Amino acid sequence: MEYDITKQMLEDHKQIDLLIDEFTETPTRNTLQKLKWNLERHFLVEEKAIFAFSPDAQTVHTLKTQHQAVLDEITLLSASQTNPTKLQTMLKKHSRFEDESFYPKLDQHLTKTQKKEIIDKITLILV
Repeated sequence: MEYDITKQMLEDHKQIDLLIDEFTETPTRNTLQKLKWNLERHFLVEEKAIFAFSPDAQTVHTLKTQHQAVLDEITLLSASQTNPTKLQTMLKKHSRFEDESFYPKLDQHLTKTQKKEIIDKITLILV
């Protein structure tokens, strides 16, 4: 069996992209809460199941900082009806880096056993 972290996380990024697009089109408290819940779940997967396997501590630190910045932006959006474009831009940039660089490097460098462990944890949280 092939364990593909990139493929697994790309699917979750697609769902988050749909939610940010929905929120951008219909910026209601309900759509924002749905987006926030899915992002918190997604960040949990990354921070608890994936980042521990990365040999690049600086990149992990940067990604965690970006996670917090996204959550801070959601807090600002919750407090006022500001334009969601900044959040959308932040998420697209973050996802693109993970999809094109971070996850593929992990898939390339981790052992099959390590990837299986990550996929098992992802499945427990996302499914």
